[in-house]
Amino acid sequence: MGQTERKSQEELRALPLPSWHEERRLRITSTKAHAIRTKRSDEGFQKAADSLCKTSSYTSAAMHYGIKTEATAREDLQRKLGIRIVQLKH
Repeated sequence: MGQTERKSQEELRALPLPSWHEERRLRITSTKAHAIRTKRSDEGFQKAADSLCKTSSYTSAAMHYGIKTEATAREDLQRKLGIRIVQLKH
């Protein structure tokens, strides 16, 4: 088992964000496995393989909104729960 495979999910979540994304990119997630499993043709398998090898990152309007409002949401949650939430630097 390689070093990447040994890291637990907790360890991955504790990594700075770019490292977390890099580690996740190297793993076959359930989403990626499903994409492979549901292909019915050689062409479909090839497209799935090509997609898994791409290094570009995906962003959406919802992700941009989440990033934009994250600080406000964190402050609201801290107030509601009466706890302190520490943002990890990335």
